[in-house]
Amino acid sequence: MPLNYRWTAGGKAKQVRDELEGWKLIRQACEGTASQATVDAVVSAWAGTVPTAINTQHANYAPWRAAHKRATLRARLERQRLQHVAALGLAAAGVASPHQINPATAGHHTLRIAILCEPTSTANGTTIAGQNRRTTAQLMTRLDDVLSNIEATLAVRATNREDHDLRALGFRPIQVFVGPEWYFRQYDRPYTQVERDAIVQQLQDLSRRFPDWLLMPGTIYWTPDNLPAATFRIFNQAVILYAGNIVATRTKRNPQDIDPNQAYKERWGPDSALGLPASVLPATLQVAHIQHPPAPQPGSREWCFDICRDHPAGEAMSHYVNNAGADIYVLTSNGTTIRDNFIPTRNNGVAIYCDGGANVKATYTITRPTALNNGGLVNDWNTYWVAFPAERVGSIAMFEALSERDRCSKDPNYQSFIVRFNTVFAAQSSDPNLKTAAMLAVNAANALAPATPPGGQMFMDRAKLIREERVKIQHVLAHGTVPTGTPITLAENNIMTQYATACTNAEAGLLTIAQNRQTVENAKQTFENTSSATSVAAGNQVAMPAYPTLALYNLINAP
Repeated sequence: MPLNYRWTAGGKAKQVRDELEGWKLIRQACEGTASQATVDAVVSAWAGTVPTAINTQHANYAPWRAAHKRATLRARLERQRLQHVAALGLAAAGVASPHQINPATAGHHTLRIAILCEPTSTANGTTIAGQNRRTTAQLMTRLDDVLSNIEATLAVRATNREDHDLRALGFRPIQVFVGPEWYFRQYDRPYTQVERDAIVQQLQDLSRRFPDWLLMPGTIYWTPDNLPAATFRIFNQAVILYAGNIVATRTKRNPQDIDPNQAYKERWGPDSALGLPASVLPATLQVAHIQHPPAPQPGSREWCFDICRDHPAGEAMSHYVNNAGADIYVLTSNGTTIRDNFIPTRNNGVAIYCDGGANVKATYTITRPTALNNGGLVNDWNTYWVAFPAERVGSIAMFEALSERDRCSKDPNYQSFIVRFNTVFAAQSSDPNLKTAAMLAVNAANALAPATPPGGQMFMDRAKLIREERVKIQHVLAHGTVPTGTPITLAENNIMTQYATACTNAEAGLLTIAQNRQTVENAKQTFENTSSATSVAAGNQVAMPAYPTLALYNLINAP
């Protein structure tokens, strides 16, 4: 780098050699990625395809300096191990010592999982947590500190013997770091596009400092729209990075928020039933799935990434049900419980779960007696997936319409209207004749409502309440005064008309859900019975107080 110039001639030669070996380790991590050419440009001399010297003054070196420092330390420890073996006169595969490869260690690929479970809401995702008042800089520092401490812990040979032995044999572990949904979420508003882009750039810098970690540090809650605004599009997005590169971007599809101060303004989802605006997410945006490590690195596995409510909706399963499934499934969430039959891994796959609402972090191995691409299971899933979109449309319509009602209710003209409106429909009415006429209209509307379908009672009851409120408002607006003699202003009429329209859309969404609920639930239950997947909490975890769980898994027997 050089890190220190206080060396004897022999010591300096060792340092230069360690630095070169450290750079080779970075090149290994970057092999097959877009960073490979950037890293290779720092090499100043080659022997064929093997670097023999590096130029630390090259412009490309600076972003990788922190990673090079750690890699050089790793190379120095390995050189010292070999020197110890040579000094004792032992063969590399001879009697085991604390600084020598265990002769019983067989080369195999391993998976190391680090989960940072920060509370991003109160228990089970009920309100946004106070932790979200931290600045972006503090959140970034937290990630850097945690990863730095993990690396420092792993550098201790005495407590990480297998890791060092496998690295010496040429089997670098596959490492992943996972954070919770909404890790990057401000307390009072979403990030802007500019702020989101800055976060992504800082995450790329972080990824260059830890190039052999696959990073999914939670999600970013942001909007592409200018703020402040009455309504805005919301992207709840996970960026997956490796060796300084964005390898995948996963954006949550199904609407769900817990913050009443924001939810009524938000527009979510793959489409928009109200057209406010249309197509929040591109139609082509699907579940993120990647091969990692990238070719030609060894030990590549199929990875799938999922976010919160998309998991029980089956977004990931819809991609994998017609093939063998993923090797590793990652779910980041805030209040969603992981469901075995919606984990889209093949038999003996691994599931990684991080929930910032329930403050849960876990890793599982999955037993799936019926393969995902089994004909019967595929048919059962497809039956469910054909039935579910109608419920999704109804759900989106309902969420957006309820949010629109909430937005209207914040308007002063709504509030001035509703105070007088409530006196009409109180037990001791301020205008009994207007109340009686409105209730007749309500009864007529209820008489025209569809019958309650099996399994739809809860949604029909909610629709009935919203319908009755809507009919009363429309009747009073048509009357022109509330109570009789007190005119309704133009501004009041406009906002209450918008509110009544939102009620109509919410009712329609609820009726759609009610009509399809039994069919959807029956199809889902049939699929889950056929799938019969079970998860078992994985072992071999190394506790690290105040830091994420480290888990080492042997994947050599994975089919």
